[in-house]
Order: sequence, then C-alpha cells, then structure tokens
Amino acid sequence: MHSADHVSVFFMLFLAFIVMVGRVDAKERTFELNITKGPWPMNCNNEQQQDDQVMMINGQHPGPPIRATLNDDIHVVVRNHGDEPTTVHYHGILQIGTVESDGMPNITQSEIQPGGEFHARFRLIGQSGTFFYHAHVALQDDSIQGPFIVYPTEDAWPPNVNGGELEKRNNVEQEGLRLVDGPYRYDDERIVQLSEYWAENPHDRINYYLGAEYQGFIPADQYLINGHGGSASVSATKSGKHKRQSACTGMSAVEVAHGKVYRVRVIGALSFSTLGFSVAKHKMTIIEMDGTLIEPYETDYLEVSSGQRYSVLLEANQAPGSSYNMDVMPFWITNTTATGRGILTYQEQESESRLDVAENFPKDFALTTQQAATDATEFQFPEPVNQWIFQSVKPLEEEKLDFNAKPDRTIVLMPMEHLVGEMNTTRWLINGRHMPVHETPLLEQLKNDFHAGHNERTSDGFDEDLQTYPMKYGEVVDVVIHTTTLINHGICAGHPWHSHGFVHYPIAHGMGEYNHETDQDLRTYEHPVAKDTTFVYPGTTALAPEAGIPCGWTKVRVFANNPGLWAFHCHITGHMLQGMIVIIEMATDQIKYLQQ
Repeated sequence: MHSADHVSVFFMLFLAFIVMVGRVDAKERTFELNITKGPWPMNCNNEQQQDDQVMMINGQHPGPPIRATLNDDIHVVVRNHGDEPTTVHYHGILQIGTVESDGMPNITQSEIQPGGEFHARFRLIGQSGTFFYHAHVALQDDSIQGPFIVYPTEDAWPPNVNGGELEKRNNVEQEGLRLVDGPYRYDDERIVQLSEYWAENPHDRINYYLGAEYQGFIPADQYLINGHGGSASVSATKSGKHKRQSACTGMSAVEVAHGKVYRVRVIGALSFSTLGFSVAKHKMTIIEMDGTLIEPYETDYLEVSSGQRYSVLLEANQAPGSSYNMDVMPFWITNTTATGRGILTYQEQESESRLDVAENFPKDFALTTQQAATDATEFQFPEPVNQWIFQSVKPLEEEKLDFNAKPDRTIVLMPMEHLVGEMNTTRWLINGRHMPVHETPLLEQLKNDFHAGHNERTSDGFDEDLQTYPMKYGEVVDVVIHTTTLINHGICAGHPWHSHGFVHYPIAHGMGEYNHETDQDLRTYEHPVAKDTTFVYPGTTALAPEAGIPCGWTKVRVFANNPGLWAFHCHITGHMLQGMIVIIEMATDQIKYLQQ
C-alpha cells in the first residue's frame, strides 16, 4: 500500500475508534470571552507605564483558562466590546472537521467588528494536553490570550478548579489519589504563562513594523509570568520586600506544598521572544511538548519559543516556608537587557499564606508577592544551543509512520526580507511572493463558488489563483523552511513556525541552503515528535555581508489528513504581519463546511 493511503486509512480508523469510545462521557461546554479595553496592569520594573488601553478578555491578562476533556463539544462565544476588529484562534487545537472555527481572519472567517460576536463550535478529537487561545488580529495577541487545557479523562482534572468536576476532584483529593495522564502520576498542576510587555502602545508599534521607519524589531520592555512583572533587577528593601509602585501587582507567586509532585504547564504565549525558563534549585522533567506526551526528559531549564508549550513534572522537595526564583531570560536576542521573574513559594506548615491576591486576575494567576525569594540563588542560563534538546526527545508512543520513506513531494519555502514600494517598507516575501490577501475570507469564497479540484500548481507547488499551497487528501508532503539574513545588520534570525489545523514532524535540519539532491534523505531527528510550533534555528550567529542569504533550514513532514484552509506562519506576530505566512489548502473537496 502506498504510504499516503496507509496514513489515510490509519488516521480515519483512529478517529472512528476514539470517537466511538470517548463519546460516552463527553460533555457540551460553553465559554464566553468578552473582549473589552483596559489599561495594562502596572509592572514592577519600568518607570514608563503604557497609558493607552489595550484589548483584553474581561479586562484581564492573561484571560481565564478554558478547561475541557477529550471528546467534549466546545462552544465559545466571543463578544467584541472593544473598538477594534478582532478574532480568537485556539492555538494547537486541530479543528478536525470545523475549519470555520479556527479564528484566522480573511482565511476562515471575517474579523469580529466592534459590537459583534462570533460563535465557535468544535469537538476536541484525538487531542489532550496544553494549548492556549489568543487574538489573531494586529498585535492584539500581546494582551488577548489565555490557557486552553484539555484533559484525557475527567479523573485527570486537578482539584479546586471551576466546573462540574470540582466535587469529584475534591473527593479524589481527600482520598489521596493522584492525577494520571498516561504513565505519569502527580498530585496537582500549575500554569505558568509567559508573555511580554511593551511600554509603547500597540498602534505605534504596528505603525513602526509596517512603516518606512522600520529598522528591526524592538524587544519587549518586560517579560511577564502569569501577567505579572518583576525581575532580578528589582531592588529590595532591608525588610526583603520589593519597592512598590502605586499599582504594581508584584511578582507572580506559584505556591506548592512540600512533598508533592506538580505538573507545571508552561505556555509560550509570546509574540516575539524565545525565552529560557528555570526554577532555581529544582529539576524539571519534561513530559509533554505541544500536546504530545514524550518519554521523560530531565532538564535544568526550558527553551520556550513563541507558541510552544511544555508540561514538566516538578518535585516540591524543599523546606516549607522557603521560596525560589523562577527566572526567564531571552534567547537568540542580543539587543535587550530585559528579564522577568516570578517566585516559587512553599506553603508554611499550619500558618496562613503570606502571599497577596491581585485584583482582577483569574484565580490561576492572582497570587503575587512583593518579597524576594528566601533563597537568593539565580540560575545561570547557558548560551542557547542550536536544536536545544529536540534531537534527543522521543514520543511516549511512536506512531506507525515511516519517516525514512520518501514523501509524495517536497515544498521548499524561502522567506526573505525586501524593501517594497515607494516608501521602502519592509516586507517578508516567500519564494518571491507577497502574503496572501483575501478581502472576503477564502473559506467563504470557496463556499460561494465551490470547486472540487485543484488549479494548476507552479513548480514550487503554489496555486496562483487561490494563493495557496494545495495538498490532496492523504498526501505526504515534506516542507522545508529556511531562515535568511535580515536587511539590518545581516543577522541570521530564528523563526517559530506554527501550523493551524495539522501537526508536523521535524525530521531534518541543516546549515545554509537546502539542496534537494544531497539533503532529501537526511534525517537528524531520530524520533520525530508531532508538533504544531517548530523553531527554525539560525544556522549561524555570524553576521552576513548582505541580506537574503540562506543561513539555515528545517524540514518538517506533513500528513494531509484534515481537510481545511490552514495558515502556516511565523509566530513572531510582526513577521507574520510583514508577510511570513502561507496558506495550506488541504483537501478542499472534503471540507464539511463547504458541503453544508
């Protein structure tokens, strides 16, 4: 049997099985995301505070977690009470059979206008793990974002969370049972959501990114942990308390109890940076990447790119009443001194918590502290390493896929910065083409003028008519993504690429430019892991004499098994807005929405 046919049959049988088995206890869950405008919470480092209001969920950053169970039916009502158009994307959720709920403006839906609302309906098929939601218009993802956690069973829900599982989980907690996900056992879970803060208002920033004055990206002024500021440079008084500004919420506090094991879900809700994340004097055991369980991998720190997520097991083995620095440090960025800090704090035996509760924050993110850690140890991050640990990790259950087999075809993407137009504005062109632009969402165009076949493709697989890269159902396609030197300073920058609607498997990487004759059979990942966000590393940190020189590449394998129109783009938001995005047109003849 041809590899593509094998994958298609396997995938369909798999979906049928999990739907039949899992629907018994499935629930319908409705969530309301009310988008409003409000001021950023004051951070604790920067004297300059952003005066302009930004769009947030219920005036909160981060927004409230969405929690559900595998096979649940989800209904999200997004109401836009702000004064700018918006959409919400559910990052990492594959939207199997529901492309219309993906939240991608001008591809799957129109922007939600002020005063309007949008109803997203989808089923959580074949996925559990750590995801998140965020806006997908302009730079709104800086502030409109929140966790989306999918549990494999209702018994995996943690204690003391909102929802129908609360009573059941409290009973489990009283009985001393542990939470279970696959072979992993733990007592409770915590969320650590990483994001960024710019003092400059988003309208000025986007005008800079898209205007003639652009000279390269400006890193964030502050890195936030669970929406709160604080860093190693925050000065402390003799009492050990940080100097407080009028509205400063303090540093995020993550509270644990001695002797317990915690699943810490780390979410890279970042729009520009790649960050190192550490907890002083604590090892972390990685068990999940982008919703895929992996074999346990112990590490001192994480490398978290925009859009990536991890679950780690953390053993709370320090003394009650002690506390430790949780630090973040920018990787692959040279023009910044910004840092970020939170505090891991141990409950004291038989005493009340010394932590503060910040107002207008979701419960998961409300605990803060103005006190420095009792242990002053600061983790010393190493220099970032190409590919970090990704060549060493292994999925917990390896799929029946032959990654050494040849694909049906290979698509090579070459993004390059260009100065365009009379204003010499900076834009990313991919294979010499500008980003796809559709005034009417492409999905609606196809619904009004449905066609079952594909138009003629160019030599690189591009459909000039629809501005897409078409894939037939069951095709196995390798996609090679390059990174190239920038116009300013000849820097070779890395890019986190995110796929909507499908997972991809990194299988190879290399320096310079991909050569199909010599590189087509190269495999540098022994055990490919299904991901939805892959960092395409800079092949070198040396400066190049000019822009547009290929300096590194990563090859990912795609199995075209989820019909839809799927964005595939750099998750550095400004780069996406400048044009680093393509549309994967996957088996449009089988999109359910087009057949209704």
